[in-house]
Amino acid sequence: MSLLKIPRTKPSSVAQGVSVWEWSGSAFDEGEKAAKWFSDYLGKQSRWFETETRPSPLQFAPDYTTTFANTFPFIGCLSEPVPMNRFRPNIIVDNCDPFGEDLWDEVMIKELVFQGVVRLCSRSKLPSVNQETGVSGCN
Repeated sequence: MSLLKIPRTKPSSVAQGVSVWEWSGSAFDEGEKAAKWFSDYLGKQSRWFETETRPSPLQFAPDYTTTFANTFPFIGCLSEPVPMNRFRPNIIVDNCDPFGEDLWDEVMIKELVFQGVVRLCSRSKLPSVNQETGVSGCN
């Protein structure tokens, strides 16, 4: 595939009825060039949407927002260690006890402060699959 470059500016086109997980609403449409690139790559009609924010689930984080993340942008908890190349971490913390992040009230990175655990959530099974063998398991 050719390289797709998307400007880091807010798209001018807004699409209605975009849905991610249980959420549905409006989102910014990245336009025809991005749509064609993804459609060609995936072999079916596709669009690339972006959102600034959407409300977090009220039962877990009232008055907070997230983007297109599945509920929350940061999650933790692995039952067994796996190589870093098995998933795309947002944040990596060294010298932390296993599941230590479950007890954090907040995390500060430079001047940015993130609220700690809102609720525990399950992790995707994908990191447990060895990419070289296709075998599920943490080894």
